[in-house]
Amino acid sequence: MKYAAKFFKDGEYIGVEFPDLVGCYSQGKNLEEAEKNAAKALGRFLGEINFYPASKEYQGEGIKMIEPVEDVDDTHSLMINPAVRRRIVFPKNQETLGEKLAEKIRKAAGV
Repeated sequence: MKYAAKFFKDGEYIGVEFPDLVGCYSQGKNLEEAEKNAAKALGRFLGEINFYPASKEYQGEGIKMIEPVEDVDDTHSLMINPAVRRRIVFPKNQETLGEKLAEKIRKAAGV
C-alpha cells in the first residue's frame, strides 16, 4: 500500500511529511535521499503502530505516493540506541493519573 507524501524545502534539506500519518516525518539532502528516507520512515512508523491505515489520494505540487520499506540497513543504530516510543491515552477523568505517571517516568529517566 502506498501513502501520500508531501515534499517541501526545509532549509538546506528536502522535508517529507505524510498527511494521513500524523507524526511521520523525514528529510534528505536531495530529492533522491528524501524519497529513500521517507520510505524507511514510513516502514518504521507503520511497524510501530502495528497496522496499515487507509491512505487518501492527494494531488498537487510536491505530492508523491510512497511505498513503505523495512529499514534493514539501520540495524546497527537500533542496537546502539534501542529506543521505544509508546503512547498512553487516559480518559479525561483520569488526567491527573496520567500526569503523575508521566512525572514518575521522567524522574526515573533523569529527564
